[in-house]
Amino acid sequence: MDSPSLKDGGHFYYEATAGRPGMGYVSPSAAPMLGYPIEHLTGDPEVWIGTIVHPDDRAAVAEEVSASLRAGRDFQIEYRACRADGEVVWLREVAHVIGDDHGAPVSIRGLVTDITRSRSSEAALRGALARLRLAQEVAGIGTFEWGIQNDVNVWSPEIERLYGLPPGGFEGTYQAWAARVHPDDLAEAERLVRRALETGSFEAEFRIIRPDGGVLWLAGRGLVQRDRQGRPVRMIGANIDITERKRREKALRVSEERLRLAQSAAKIGIWDWNPRSNETAFNAEYYAIMGLEPGTPHGYQDFLALVHPEDRERVDRAMQASLSSGARYSVEHRIRRPDGAERWVAAEGDVATSKEGVGRHILGTVRDITNRKHAEERQVMLVREVDHRAKNILAAVQAMISLSARSQTDLEGFIRTIQSRIQAMAHVHELISEARWHGADLRRIMEDELEPYGSGGQQMATIAGPDLTLKPAAAIGLAMLLHELITNAAKHGAWSVPGGRVEIDWRRGEAGEVLLEWRETGGPPVAAPARGGFGSQLIERGLTGSGAAELRFEPEGVRCSVRLDADQVARWTGPPEHDRAPSSAGRATEQPARSEEPGRLKVLLVEDNALVALDLKCTLDAIGHATVGPAATLQQALTLAEEDGLDAAILDVNLGDDTVFDVAERLAARKIPFAFATGYNASEVLPERHRARPTLRKPYTEAEVEKLLDRLARG
Repeated sequence: MDSPSLKDGGHFYYEATAGRPGMGYVSPSAAPMLGYPIEHLTGDPEVWIGTIVHPDDRAAVAEEVSASLRAGRDFQIEYRACRADGEVVWLREVAHVIGDDHGAPVSIRGLVTDITRSRSSEAALRGALARLRLAQEVAGIGTFEWGIQNDVNVWSPEIERLYGLPPGGFEGTYQAWAARVHPDDLAEAERLVRRALETGSFEAEFRIIRPDGGVLWLAGRGLVQRDRQGRPVRMIGANIDITERKRREKALRVSEERLRLAQSAAKIGIWDWNPRSNETAFNAEYYAIMGLEPGTPHGYQDFLALVHPEDRERVDRAMQASLSSGARYSVEHRIRRPDGAERWVAAEGDVATSKEGVGRHILGTVRDITNRKHAEERQVMLVREVDHRAKNILAAVQAMISLSARSQTDLEGFIRTIQSRIQAMAHVHELISEARWHGADLRRIMEDELEPYGSGGQQMATIAGPDLTLKPAAAIGLAMLLHELITNAAKHGAWSVPGGRVEIDWRRGEAGEVLLEWRETGGPPVAAPARGGFGSQLIERGLTGSGAAELRFEPEGVRCSVRLDADQVARWTGPPEHDRAPSSAGRATEQPARSEEPGRLKVLLVEDNALVALDLKCTLDAIGHATVGPAATLQQALTLAEEDGLDAAILDVNLGDDTVFDVAERLAARKIPFAFATGYNASEVLPERHRARPTLRKPYTEAEVEKLLDRLARG
């Protein structure tokens, strides 16, 4: 509760006799002000100085009163007083000294006022001013007052300190200020001053150069005062040191630019989504990845609309799970850009959750991983292709061994024959590999086959024909055929005696096919063998599906006419030649009538590897079934699939650049049972609708083929 003195802020009147201690009269209001009864204030002559006046102020009060009485003058004094309850108050005493006719002091009449409240306000004001000055100094704030009409610019000590000047060191004019502003910022700062004289408000950020050469950034703020005529007369304002803020802003800009460059170089998009408000934010790289124009409105549903339909449900489930659990969001999925382009992206995000564990917003990144996904797909495809080709090679080697064994009785001869045939196959594979499996040059095939015979082979043979590249399957088949012809010429034909020669030439037929002739002269008399071995079968049937060959044993020497279909040529580089009559060689594809014998099946054989096809045909013959084909191309297979009386089919999955699935669909429509033959894992290459079909894995045995056909026959 406030004391009466502080509450009322009152005063009292008194009278005293000069030269006598104490007061003769005190007005009644003194009692509540000082807490003493009136009798106590007037009865005891020493109570005023000895009790009421604060001990620290007694000497000063006594001296002032004594001096005034000696001089016969009035006085005014402020001092502290002690109330009866111990509270200290401030009093102001104004007294008039009354003298006699000679001027000697006779009495004193005075008025005492309680000034405690005003003294407290003044103390608070002084404290506030001191604190303000300290805050200005710490915060780097200085004030100014510029008289616009007389160009007097008054600066506080704090602003002089900012500008590196000693107290009073500022010249006090507008030009003195302008001379300290950085030259690069002066024009803009003065423009803002001129505008402030019109608008009444000054606000600018500029640099100054201190006397020591240091540069500071300042923020200037000011208000313009006007006279009654509206003319600007004064600007009062402050300068604030913002150097540190500018340094941080610059560092932030540099950091943001580095981050932007890093994100751009790494192609990382940034996204932020608030699921409650559906507010979103993205960087430029995000828009680029998603194929959007920067700034395009893009909420969560807009994002889902870009997600590939097959991935959309999975992506939405992952997002909702992350928001509900706070777990990290991490998904790889496809998108379809507005222009229709399909891309793979990897998105990751961290969820900021509320106290209740509910996701407030999610901040994350997105990267375009299309190239990585394509590389992974190519790697998987490459592994499959390597596996497939390895098994095809093994199947071809197995077929070669099996077929060679049928016609060989001498073990050492068998070994030499197998070695030479495998070597021939290896040579052509090397040629194809050099061309990255795009094909092999026919002339190189010839030269490589003749190389084991040294320079003599080149001298004993004439090679002529335009340059061309054969596709891999045809190149392998032709290389094996030439190997058999060359081996036979060396053992039994033209090269088995001195002076024998071989002429090999080829040309381009009217339909773009390759027509090749092999002619031997100067050798021993020729007669057809009583029984054809593997070499003869390979020559006559090794090109089945890609062409045909006809072997003739004429008196002058062995003749062989070869035709390779136009679709087996990868590239012609020589001039077209078709002036000769077409070769008499016919297609080697056989189409036997359906056998009526019980248990004997008519089997469509589709296989583009000549050796494997020949071995499988021999296997079918051995176990008592008839063969339709073999077909080495998709078109041939589709044609033969229409044959009447088919009982079953064995389909090689890959036919060069094509697959056999169109043939499978046609056979399924005709309700003809069939099986696939492949070096791949069936689950990786077969369509879903055909995965239940029987599969023959390469390389396979005669027993596996027989078991497969029994299964097909039973349906």
